[in-house]
Amino acid sequence: MSFKRIWTDDYAIHSYESDLNAKATPTALLQFMQESAWNHAEHLQLGFSHLAPKGLAWVLARLSLKITTLPKWHEKITLETWPSGRERLFAHRDFRISSLDKVLALGSTSWIVIDIERRRPQRTESYFQLDQWDAERVFPQFTGKVPQLTGADSTSTQRVKFSHLDVNGHVNNVKYLEFVIDSLPYDFLVEHQMTSLEMNFLAEALYGDTIEIKSQEIGHLSYLHSLQRKHKGDELCRLKTIWRKI
Repeated sequence: MSFKRIWTDDYAIHSYESDLNAKATPTALLQFMQESAWNHAEHLQLGFSHLAPKGLAWVLARLSLKITTLPKWHEKITLETWPSGRERLFAHRDFRISSLDKVLALGSTSWIVIDIERRRPQRTESYFQLDQWDAERVFPQFTGKVPQLTGADSTSTQRVKFSHLDVNGHVNNVKYLEFVIDSLPYDFLVEHQMTSLEMNFLAEALYGDTIEIKSQEIGHLSYLHSLQRKHKGDELCRLKTIWRKI
């Protein structure tokens, strides 16, 4: 079977994917990336329907997103995605989001496959049998580790609800960013646009968990965020966001 090296999907920005400024939200872009990654993995016979019978599941480990321009409500965008490399445990996938041949955003992700029963990561060669393509990379380096917070300027809480869960039974990766955005001041969100995002997913959040969202300003319009399971204190997700005034 001949596989497509680059997978392409077209999306339109709906009202429910837009913010107060009639621009697509950063979480909407992550949802498009997740959907296209799913589609391409299925096409490559590495998707949910192929791994689940083997007791395996994809889990997103790291993500980087650089946003130049957020698409507008009703705007049609094209998303391209492709495998960009693999290591012992990580399978990397990159993204390009464009409109009318203008690049709006670039993204890179690192994934692991886990044994569903034991929740243990699997070596890539155990499930990844594709020939190695000459892979373009949108960033010079794959997504690295987000620094740890040294303090917290603000803290809020979020209880995990049924609507936050995905097909793997844990909090969907997009929800972590949504939790962080919802923890920020209204006036800040109205007046600023996110331009850079880095995320490290460290542990699973489950139904009924109470999550503490801590934020620390580390520079001009640059922030670190940490999501931790309240009472137990284990860290679930770590983020770095950079913003600009609009």
